[in-house]
Amino acid sequence: MDAAMAKKTDKNISSRNKRKLIINNVLTVFNILLLVAAVVLAVMVLTGCSKEPERYPEAEAKVAAELDSIKSADVSDDSMKIFTEDVSGEVDGSMLEGYVSKLKDFDYEILGSHKAEEDDSVDVHVRITTYDFANEYLRAWNEHMATAEEDRWQSQFYSFLLLRLGSVSSKDYVSDVHVACTDPEGNGNWETDLKSNKEIMNAISGGMLAEIENLMTDDVVIDQDEVNE
Repeated sequence: MDAAMAKKTDKNISSRNKRKLIINNVLTVFNILLLVAAVVLAVMVLTGCSKEPERYPEAEAKVAAELDSIKSADVSDDSMKIFTEDVSGEVDGSMLEGYVSKLKDFDYEILGSHKAEEDDSVDVHVRITTYDFANEYLRAWNEHMATAEEDRWQSQFYSFLLLRLGSVSSKDYVSDVHVACTDPEGNGNWETDLKSNKEIMNAISGGMLAEIENLMTDDVVIDQDEVNE
């Protein structure tokens, strides 16, 4: 083989080696990209599973419907009794209407739902945002208790209280609560414990129901009629 032929052969071998090297590099890059894509996909699937647990939209819709019914309820509605039973009969109708109107002006957000661990019920997570009635109640109570004992008439206290509650303007009371839902027949006709649920009723009242339960006793505030007798 002469020198020219040998040089041509070396050139061909070098060209083939370069093509093989380029192909190998392309395949290596392609395999790396496939591996990265697989890892990203796996992370997305796992993250999606952890952040998006199973929800129960029908149960959530039932809770929302019952909350909406409270927001539109009349002062004489059964759902209002828990908020008005201590006050009705002690104040005039317009004052009671104003109180109930303010009370119904709460906002809510359904945050999610999940199967309860202890039974077959579904736990619906709700965020209530409303006025800080509890704080205003405590202020009114403390001012009332500062008066002379013989002047602590129940009717006067409630009138004073409702005026104070009506003056609250900022919705800065936020409470996350839970409503238990059941589907006893398994046919999508959900039932809730909302209207007997003290936790959510207290949240709707801006924490006031809990404060009333803690502080109000029969022998602290008496009615004026009882004094006159």
